[in-house]
Amino acid sequence: MNKLVDILKSYHNKVLFNEDGNPLTIEFRKGASVESILKFEIENDIKLPNDLRELLLFSNGVNLFSLQIHSIEEIEYFPHSKIISFHSWGNGDFDCVSIGGNYSQGKIVFMSHSEDKLALISNDLIEWVIGVIVEIGELGTLLHPLDYNEKVSKGMYKNVLC
Repeated sequence: MNKLVDILKSYHNKVLFNEDGNPLTIEFRKGASVESILKFEIENDIKLPNDLRELLLFSNGVNLFSLQIHSIEEIEYFPHSKIISFHSWGNGDFDCVSIGGNYSQGKIVFMSHSEDKLALISNDLIEWVIGVIVEIGELGTLLHPLDYNEKVSKGMYKNVLC
């Protein structure tokens, strides 16, 4: 296994709590098949970054303390900016991993409704997952960039301008 999978497995039996005090856990699914990943790569003429590939092979989608990481069937490739979505905010915004282009491979970027509105969030998927876990553990939620104000000034997305 790779480091990202090991980190996720280490949190598997941990419980965090949301803003209302309700328990949050990590839930894994059956891993994606090598064939389904290869099909996605061939159809889009790309190669998935290793961390994302290993995560999908381990668990084809993850419930990360109420945050849904996409399965291979749900991810979307944005060829103009060379990014792949792995988490949707549900409002047209996505968290994506770069496969090259303006951001080097593996960087995590926030996409605000359009491929033309991108912001660097973290250096890689491992850093992003750890940041998400820490923020949910501290705040009971992962803040969207629009959630920041004078009272709420810390979090992974604090410097993103929407």
